Amino acid sequence: MTCPACNGDVLEIDVKCSHCGAPLGATGAHRMLGQVMLGQYELVDILGQGGMSVVFKGKHKLTEQEVALKILPPELAAHSQVKSRFLEEAKALAALDHPNIVHLYNFGQENGFFVLAMQYVQGRTWERIILENKRMDWRSSCKVAIEVLRALEYAHGRGVIHRDMKPSNVLVRAHDAMATVMDFGIAKMTTSTKLTATGQTMGTVRYMSPEQVRGQEVDLRTDLYSLGATLYESLTGDTPFDGSTHFEIMTKHLSEAPKRPSTLGIEVPKIVEDALMRSLAKKPADRFADAREMRKLLESALRLEGDGAIVDTQSLNREVLGEGRSAVPAKVATATAGVSLADELEPGTHTRAARKRSSLPWIAVGALVVAGGVAAAVVVLKRGGDGGPKATIQMKGVALSAEARIGAQLVATTGTIPPAELARHYDEALARYRAAARGSEPPLEIPDPVQELVAVPRAALCKPPDESRSKYLDATITHDCATATFATMIGPGGKRRLLVIDDPPLIPAAMARGVAYSVCLFAPMDEAGAEQQLRAICGLSKLHVSDAAVD
Repeated sequence: MTCPACNGDVLEIDVKCSHCGAPLGATGAHRMLGQVMLGQYELVDILGQGGMSVVFKGKHKLTEQEVALKILPPELAAHSQVKSRFLEEAKALAALDHPNIVHLYNFGQENGFFVLAMQYVQGRTWERIILENKRMDWRSSCKVAIEVLRALEYAHGRGVIHRDMKPSNVLVRAHDAMATVMDFGIAKMTTSTKLTATGQTMGTVRYMSPEQVRGQEVDLRTDLYSLGATLYESLTGDTPFDGSTHFEIMTKHLSEAPKRPSTLGIEVPKIVEDALMRSLAKKPADRFADAREMRKLLESALRLEGDGAIVDTQSLNREVLGEGRSAVPAKVATATAGVSLADELEPGTHTRAARKRSSLPWIAVGALVVAGGVAAAVVVLKRGGDGGPKATIQMKGVALSAEARIGAQLVATTGTIPPAELARHYDEALARYRAAARGSEPPLEIPDPVQELVAVPRAALCKPPDESRSKYLDATITHDCATATFATMIGPGGKRRLLVIDDPPLIPAAMARGVAYSVCLFAPMDEAGAEQQLRAICGLSKLHVSDAAVD
């Protein structure tokens, strides 16, 4: 996205333009400046904001120590999943003490606000450095990656998996270019089962590992994949995979090999390029066994340069990694991944005009959504090779006996419910969603999320039909078929399809969840200003999925 005052590139979480200092949008966070949190920290500036929380710069009243305060407002703290995520971040940070990981100073509540008091790092995010320089040379990129790997090596050794490694979650300190990893909002502690159920996809789309896409259990190698995607972006100026929708990007994580940087004209030693491609292997077993192994290899590439001179990684390109070029200091972005209620909305992924980028919400393609014990399988299909849709919806093993074109949707059922009745449930669910979207701030316009609507037996929701098995790039199959009530897929001709259970009493709730999920999943990402709206839409979707689960 760009600053309306000077047209300079800015990030979603920015509250001021880093080029001209102009404010970016209106926010109620400014009204909190001057307040004292946890009885000792005065709020003196806003560092960044996302859908879920705002990050303030604070100053201790007695010692004048500068801190970063991540604050979750009461209206969002009331939602159990968001609160749990915030608490899990505090627990993860409390368990870690490493120079390349942001330190936790304090945690508590203040008048309904949840507050994380953390180390304040004066510098820029890796994301901003890439944005401002278009890309980074291989030495500078490896230097940052090595320090991130040191942080991951330490965290993994203590049973903490980050699960959302991306350039906006790495701060590069201004005075010495040291990298600091932050935002453990969806970190998995191997001794905890909270927020880590198999089938629950979390992360940010452009950096998400194949196993995260599938909603499978993850281990430390998922962080290495995401760091590899980040390093790839640092070297080339773009992420390994791009697309106009979440769905498209995530299928590429599952099915396409990234292009080697050398084929794009990027100068990079073969040892570094090989390490990069290994970190991006589809199968975890084909990646590095741990962060230390990857770190040692990158260090070996830096250690001998030219005639064998040892490279000091602490002094690499401080002009690039250290102080920024802008007259206005860059803000520290302590963003969380995912889409969210609101931050599960805090990705902080930048949008460049030429690249039309976007971030992924808390839940995405290929994912198995678990909400209040109700699960939905998401199936990824290859697009039709003939470029056009079939005349009718066909699924082998599913007897679709009734079909009709109703409005913008082609509707098919097994006969347990008439197509017109299924379409009515869809229209009602979409109308409720749109009413909520119009009442949001700012109001959101919601397009029709799907083109095909199908009611099928429960078995078809948790297992792909035999005749389509060869067409599937990947399938996330519900482990408990008794809980599946809806699914989404891309069918022949690229048609967006929503499947719901054909049991009439279950259809209203299934449709409400399915519509909310589809609105987020299939939202377009290639329009100007679409990223911020997309994140808001997906946050609203999460609320609707959760609300439907308790109706």
